Amino acid sequence: MAGHELVRAPGPRAAREWLLGALEAELSAERALEPGAAPVRVIVPSRTLRGDLLADLCRRRSRPAVGLVVQTLTGAAFEILERAGSPPPRGAELFEVLVCRAARRHPALSEMLDRWEAARGQIAAAVRDLLDAGLADLPSPDPLLELVEETWPAGRRAERVRQVIACACDVAAGLAAIAGAAGVPVGRTSDALSHAGELLGSGTPELFPARRVFVYGFADATGRAVALLERLVQLAQGTVVLDVPRLPGTGCGSPEIASAYTARFESHFGALASRDAPAAAPARLTEIVAPGPEAEIRAIADAIRARLDAGCPPEAIGVVFRQPTLHDGAAIARHFGRLGIPFTAESLPAAATPAGRRAVALADLLSAGGRAPVDRLLDAQAREEFAPGLGDVRLALRAHGIVRVGALAQVHADTLPGPPDELVVPAPGGADTDDDARRVRHRRVSRRSVDRIADLARSLTALLAHDLPARGPAHAFVRPLVGFARSGLGWSPERSDSAGALAALEALERDLPDGIALERDEVLRLAATALERSARATATCARAGVRVLDALAARGLVFRTLFVPRMVRDVFPRVIDDDPILPDAVRQRLEEVLPDIPVKARGWDEERHLFRSLAAAADEVVFSRALVDRDGRERAESPLLVELKARQVELEVVEARPFHGLGQDGALPEPSTAFEAALLAGLHGLAGGAARERLVAAALEEGWARCAGDAPQLDPALVASARVGAARELDVTHHENDLGPLFGFVGRVAPEGDLRDRDRPWPVTTIERYAACPWQALVGRVLRLGQPPDPLASVVGPTRRLVGSVVHRVVAGLAEAASDARTTRTLDEVLARTPRPLPPLDGDALERRLLEAARDVLIEEGLALPGLERLVARRARSLVETAWHRLRERGLAVRGAEVEGEVCVSPRADERVLFRADLALAAESGEDVLLDLKTGRVPDDLRGKRANTVARKLLAAAAAGTRLQAAVYARALAAAGRTGRGGYLYCDPDDPHAGDAAPELDAADAGVVDALEQAVPRLLAGIDAGLFAPRLIDVMRDDTSEPRLCKVCDVRQACRQGDSSATVRLRWWLDAPRRGARDPHPRLRAVLGRTDR
Repeated sequence: MAGHELVRAPGPRAAREWLLGALEAELSAERALEPGAAPVRVIVPSRTLRGDLLADLCRRRSRPAVGLVVQTLTGAAFEILERAGSPPPRGAELFEVLVCRAARRHPALSEMLDRWEAARGQIAAAVRDLLDAGLADLPSPDPLLELVEETWPAGRRAERVRQVIACACDVAAGLAAIAGAAGVPVGRTSDALSHAGELLGSGTPELFPARRVFVYGFADATGRAVALLERLVQLAQGTVVLDVPRLPGTGCGSPEIASAYTARFESHFGALASRDAPAAAPARLTEIVAPGPEAEIRAIADAIRARLDAGCPPEAIGVVFRQPTLHDGAAIARHFGRLGIPFTAESLPAAATPAGRRAVALADLLSAGGRAPVDRLLDAQAREEFAPGLGDVRLALRAHGIVRVGALAQVHADTLPGPPDELVVPAPGGADTDDDARRVRHRRVSRRSVDRIADLARSLTALLAHDLPARGPAHAFVRPLVGFARSGLGWSPERSDSAGALAALEALERDLPDGIALERDEVLRLAATALERSARATATCARAGVRVLDALAARGLVFRTLFVPRMVRDVFPRVIDDDPILPDAVRQRLEEVLPDIPVKARGWDEERHLFRSLAAAADEVVFSRALVDRDGRERAESPLLVELKARQVELEVVEARPFHGLGQDGALPEPSTAFEAALLAGLHGLAGGAARERLVAAALEEGWARCAGDAPQLDPALVASARVGAARELDVTHHENDLGPLFGFVGRVAPEGDLRDRDRPWPVTTIERYAACPWQALVGRVLRLGQPPDPLASVVGPTRRLVGSVVHRVVAGLAEAASDARTTRTLDEVLARTPRPLPPLDGDALERRLLEAARDVLIEEGLALPGLERLVARRARSLVETAWHRLRERGLAVRGAEVEGEVCVSPRADERVLFRADLALAAESGEDVLLDLKTGRVPDDLRGKRANTVARKLLAAAAAGTRLQAAVYARALAAAGRTGRGGYLYCDPDDPHAGDAAPELDAADAGVVDALEQAVPRLLAGIDAGLFAPRLIDVMRDDTSEPRLCKVCDVRQACRQGDSSATVRLRWWLDAPRRGARDPHPRLRAVLGRTDR
């Protein structure tokens, strides 16, 4: 077979077929091959293409391919260097270090490094392009500087370009100096290519024995790479197999476009004889149009599953993105996993795998040091003992204002405020049996857990600040870093989520020569870069299953079926921006001296070449696109597809169904997992009752099986029954005679939240809350649930609830100090005490009390942010002073504070309520006064100048159940045989109605008993029946407007307020008597029939 030729193949399949035929012809001459004869060599640009070619060759040949070597160009260069006795260059990682050092010596570049974080990479890329184009081989950079002067005679841009050229010269000189000092070659891969080419050019063919060389898979290359390829082709009957794809379906295509990208590479081999390879059979082209990205990936997965079931090997199928995103990787893993499709993701972003996320987290820690978020430290560690409760530790640290690693390193858990062995997490912990109904049980973490994380932060900050030298050889830095990763973070070569990153760190010591002294920041940056590079590892074992990769990695590969997703504008083709450091206007002028310098605008030719190459890379090519992106924004079709259709290429268009939606024929998709079967059943009503519960139970078991040790210890059938019941209630079309828990029908409950027992009376505050909104009482008072605040997601300030808690605590403390009744709590004990006058306030003592109370309240809430207690105390001070002043102004004496009691409010013995009065006082007339402290203004429905007017309004509110405390206090005094009043003390200093009649009820007023007997039995009956319906409808008014209480509700996110379907459902249920059915629940009408709106 002739050699020294250029073979132009119209597409990857044609190129592959021609090459395999040529290799078969060469290998068939093995009978004439003598032992020790030179082999046939195939030079390819990447290891991916090398593996694919070898696999294809093995599938087609029935005999061993003796005398054949397939290697990358870099591998060939290293072999040449080894045969010549020259070690390969080391220290490629030093390139950016030298670029930064050189850039600092030039004012314009140094200013850019100071102002922009991305400037380091941009300058390094420009310098790399100049050196790869052959700048270091020029005797002098003066011709380049003259061209710059002609382009831009003066100005900042011209000066910046001149300094970049000077910087590149400095870097080349620096690499040579380091190599001389270290005694070994130092440089990048391109330096190895250049040195290998020089060795071959010296006339020593034995350095690369080959009887035939095939250059395959290249479409473009740097100047140094092309120079070596030219040497190899000249060496041994070289043949260049060039893929020049044509536009599908057009025969000859557009030669000027088809060859625009490869023209420069082809020009280097113009002396070779040229011929065309036979074209492969045209590919079958299909386009999938999906309603959204999720449906697009699912349609691809379904198509792949169908081909696998038909017998197609998974390795013959490819999915090629232009540039895959994190969302793409997650969708591929999700849907391929559900369909049981084996796959290899070779080009996913770093954070797409657990190992990648861990490596990137440590890279961030090394880059930012003590300024790094604590979250990155928690993400980087792999120690098993840190795993339990890690989320609560994270939230507890945020609640204490500890969000940076440097701040965490200064923390010792025993100095943080809170209980002795634990820290409070600002997240509700569910139902509790605490006697105090006002308290909400919070989750807690052990101080030991916080100390372990703090110790890790101290180790890291000490390592970065002290253990690493300020300057030294590479091993002085790398070994401590590896030690911290192993002993501190728990990384191990045996762990799949850290082995790759650990190996990347250890490789730094081998790759960096000891002949150069490095700065600490330089090594940390190198380590961070190595970790980020290691994070881009494959998601599964390489070259197993369907191959998922990007378009650049897929160059030269051939498939039986190829899928090309995301064929939309600005994705494929990608957006190409000009280089801000070395613009195209300059690059095009520099081509006169450096013809191989890349021009960014030619990237459009590369995009066309990639598209056409992919369209010819398989027997069947399936393009796909989504009509909208993940945010619902419309996406335009790729211009490459538009061009394809404009040439009337035969393209079958398939419309994908919405994810889990009906097809055009009305058929349902085939479920692939128990989860999807349950989802389809719920969306389309495929099963009901027990059958649906079994599907959900199977889906839960399936999901929990993937959680390993983190799976909840619950009965899946029980959880499935609850979820199906909840879904049934959410269905507006579901009409039954009974409502369920999501409408507040929970059955009999007890005051402490115990759903099985009912031995104790209910607190009056809970009954009041129930009257205002039964659902709020259930969620907040019975179940004790709430939304956990994130101190970093929202501003945590002196809220009304925090300030109110401090005011109550300080006033109670002042009253106890005045009455010397710190241990007296029951009403009978307090009434037996002698009242003491209220002393004037001491400003300094009050300030200390306020700060102490604010600190305690914030600790109990898990919100110990530094300085927050002062804000809360400042807001509370005026309220405390106002309350104390108004008490003294009325001449009241104190008996005690936080007075507890129990009183019968109805002739029925079991209808008793608990209460806790904030203050027990005595008037100058000798009457007792029980008050509840309120930090707001007097409400509209209690205002009045005359006492009897206010009392009448208060009795009406008590009869409605919304203001029971005053009536209960008055009833308790009457039951104890005392005269007096029960009421409220409003202490807003800016209240214009502060001088109105006090909202109090006389213990001797017969209306008190009537109001309580009208309200409490009705409300307790609803509680006993388990009726905790949300306040969606006022039955008496037939009103569905939102109550005022909803605007400040703490459990609003758990309510169905604003859900029109829920309102319709409840109204339909309550309208049963109008339809001739039985009244579903008269008690619910009584509960919902009156509310303070």
